[in-house]
Amino acid sequence: MKRIRLYGYWNQNLGDDLMAELLLQRYPEMGFYSDSWQPVPAEPNLESAETLQRKYGRINHLLNILTLYQRKDFFLNAVKRRCLAECICSVYIGGSIYMQDGDPEARALREEEKLQHGPLFVIGANFGPYREERFRECFEGYFRRCGGVMFRDRASYDLFSHLGNVGYGPDVVLNLRAEPEPSDGRVLISVIDLTHRPELAAWQEVYEAFVARLCEACLRQGKRPVLVSFCEAQGDGRAAERILLKLVPKCRKNTDVLCYRGDTEEIRHAFARAERVIATRFHAMIQALCYEKPVFAVCYSEKLTNVLQDLDFGQYCRIPDLQTQDAAEVLNRCALPKGLEAYRRAAERQFSRLDAFLQSRPQRG
Repeated sequence: MKRIRLYGYWNQNLGDDLMAELLLQRYPEMGFYSDSWQPVPAEPNLESAETLQRKYGRINHLLNILTLYQRKDFFLNAVKRRCLAECICSVYIGGSIYMQDGDPEARALREEEKLQHGPLFVIGANFGPYREERFRECFEGYFRRCGGVMFRDRASYDLFSHLGNVGYGPDVVLNLRAEPEPSDGRVLISVIDLTHRPELAAWQEVYEAFVARLCEACLRQGKRPVLVSFCEAQGDGRAAERILLKLVPKCRKNTDVLCYRGDTEEIRHAFARAERVIATRFHAMIQALCYEKPVFAVCYSEKLTNVLQDLDFGQYCRIPDLQTQDAAEVLNRCALPKGLEAYRRAAERQFSRLDAFLQSRPQRG
């Protein structure tokens, strides 16, 4: 069986899980393998170290006992080796996967392993933020050795556009087959925890106080606010709880919290029915575009502003600017960008390099 080695961020982050699901569903005839011990998307064509443990763990344990642990985990390791031997290429799918977090050479070196299992195809990424030109130079050499690299914003693409194997296409999640549903009068407000983001931690109180005012403004307009957590591991849920505590009891009672815990369909359904979206999380903004819901973005990173500039869409502000923003006015500024249909269609280009590689190979064998 042909397989693709899959790399991604496996920590029940909604955006990354949606991207992976779309990849896996696009290539149902291909098997995928990930070394992750974290929960991965529950698609039938994806196996991981964790799912292999669940599938073969009892057999492996019995063989450990029969060999008196002289060949501990031999069977499970053999299964993993076979999966890897069947891999014809690798895919690294994710958004902010190339941020500088230390020495440029060391950071690039950590990525070298991904080049060892056939050509590597990078899908859906943005580049940066980074502090040193040396960081970009290190990854220029790295990207040159990849099978293909697709960026999701023009700012990232422009840094490497001189490389023939680098391309651009809007975000992978825009490939969702999304049908908007009649509005249920809810306003989805995606939140993040700024506590562990050094460059923004000082703005935590300003941000959370503003979101609390947004909830109050929603209720005054007869709409029900929903605080949405995309990644519990990154503290979104904790931020939502702190925001709730800032509300007076009557407002708190009428404000909902929706937490992603692995069920992408539940969150997608909420976006399909929403009246509008206030997006701090990148993929809250993208899902609003998928379901054609008026959106206003609260930008904590240049990855949002870069895409908004690609769209020529001005309904956003940066987190430090929130202290001067009126919550009711922000609600009223929710809108949709022009040219959205063409922008969404262009998102299929994210898979173009991988498509070409797979089509160039025999379908079986």
